[in-house]
Amino acid sequence: MMRTILPDKEMNRRTRLPPHRAGHGRTSLPHLRKAQSDIRPPGEPLLKGSDSEAELAHPRPHGTSHPASVSTQPITLVSGGGRIGAIEMSNLQTALKGCGEMGHNCVNSTPHATHECGANQAGSFFTPMKPPLSFSDQLNLMSTRGLTIDDRELALKRLSETNFYRLRGYWLTYERDGRFIPNTTFDSIWNTYAPDCALRRWVWEAIAPIEIKARALFAYHMAMECGPLAHEDNRYFRSARAHSHSMESLIRERNRALRDGVPCAVHNVEKYGDLPIWAAVEIMSMGTVSQLYGNLDPAKSGVAKSIAGEFGVKPFILRSWLRHLTYIRNICGHHSRLYNRVMTTRANLLKKDSGYDSNKEFPTFLVLKRIYDRSWPERWPSMLDGLEALISAHESVSLNPMRFPLEWREVLG
Repeated sequence: MMRTILPDKEMNRRTRLPPHRAGHGRTSLPHLRKAQSDIRPPGEPLLKGSDSEAELAHPRPHGTSHPASVSTQPITLVSGGGRIGAIEMSNLQTALKGCGEMGHNCVNSTPHATHECGANQAGSFFTPMKPPLSFSDQLNLMSTRGLTIDDRELALKRLSETNFYRLRGYWLTYERDGRFIPNTTFDSIWNTYAPDCALRRWVWEAIAPIEIKARALFAYHMAMECGPLAHEDNRYFRSARAHSHSMESLIRERNRALRDGVPCAVHNVEKYGDLPIWAAVEIMSMGTVSQLYGNLDPAKSGVAKSIAGEFGVKPFILRSWLRHLTYIRNICGHHSRLYNRVMTTRANLLKKDSGYDSNKEFPTFLVLKRIYDRSWPERWPSMLDGLEALISAHESVSLNPMRFPLEWREVLG
């Protein structure tokens, strides 16, 4: 019987990774990967791929189903050390062909409990997938919903260079009950989209030195107080499970750095067999640094307090700020919409800024201001001038959806 192998994060939620030495909390990176492979009971098959030790299939909750990911990469089943066959994942297309014909958009994991009317065990029904539309038909659809298109050729070009659903987020403020408000033009939507691109670049550049400073301070204070490999020792962290998740991320980042020949990674692994914290932070994502900082146990070290002190705030505030800025950085890095976005990861504001708290964008700019006021006060005025010039160049775009107050310039000044 073939067992579904869980992805790294799901697997680690169910099975705690053991330390490589009894009585010691540190799990070094070379041993952690072995510990993961040791979780599989002997004799049970493991999915093996060409790029890593395990290509793991995503699980799905009981009674639900999800669209299958189709890959052409061959997967080899290994049982008890011997190969028992290979499966070409593109063959899944044939196996799942009937799903669309049934009017279901995903695999039914409980066919034995499916009613003849099409409901699955959870009682869910799925609408048949709608067919794709050409760029021309997409534009026609927008027109039937009340959009004015002055230059069809230019609109088609822009639609083909962006994507219907990317632009969709920018016309939310021009839409009521599924139709465009009167006199809305394609140019109106484009003129909202264009400044958001510039705004993301501004925010990205503002976050960059904060990320670098956070890495540097985390490495310095962790090493000086706790040792060069303290980031791998779960005794310094509140949650061993969260720490092992962070180590899984670091393993992936380290392996990528070794494949790419990053000098600091190659040198330290070849010489010491591991990465000291001052080298590790150079290959860590901001997310990993944020997770490790947020998980520091104040009862075991003063690292969290020391780092927060250099940012001029308390540890719980900095923890919130780093987590929020990681979220914002990822939005900008993936070219996602920043304008008129509901923030699912919010920052704790200082008491003096609490009147401007919301789940929109303006609190992000307040956080940036407070960090720059403490760390680089001489840089902020010119950055604020750049933001004002960006906003002034697009006066037709309302700042209300981002919860900018009328006096935003004075508040951020």
